[in-house]
Amino acid sequence: MIGREIVKGLWCGDAEYWERNKGDFGYVIHGCKEPYHRRALGYKGRGAPKDDPEYLVAERGNELCLNLIDAPEEKYISEPVMLRAIYEIKNQIAAGVEVFVHCNEGRSRGPGICLGYLRHAGWYAGDSYSEAKKKYLEIYPEYKPGSGIEGYLEKRWDAM
Repeated sequence: MIGREIVKGLWCGDAEYWERNKGDFGYVIHGCKEPYHRRALGYKGRGAPKDDPEYLVAERGNELCLNLIDAPEEKYISEPVMLRAIYEIKNQIAAGVEVFVHCNEGRSRGPGICLGYLRHAGWYAGDSYSEAKKKYLEIYPEYKPGSGIEGYLEKRWDAM
């Protein structure tokens, strides 16, 4: 079980920590398709219906459910999904809301979203992705990004 405060107002971890501590947070970003996005849309097949307006992101009250898998290549990581998560963290923290971001195991997608937010918010300014990752591991040692998340962040790091 992983649950760790990254910066004031932003927590990251795994699904088990979320399920046991959900009452402690005002907003959650479920950085995993299973089971949260599937549950929000109610689809039964392998994937969400592509014609559904919430195909990528579903918001239910104080929960943002992302259609995000730990893909082996960065081309399968949706930029609109990642940006929506990053901007939602920014908005919620600005409103004084405690945010919890997670994926199933708390090692790749959830912490990758948090690292993307930190970069967007001005942390690690001037650092390469590799340098920032080393520093981030001091805060969140469980970060072990899959090749898709890592490739996404590396490719877009300077633009964030």
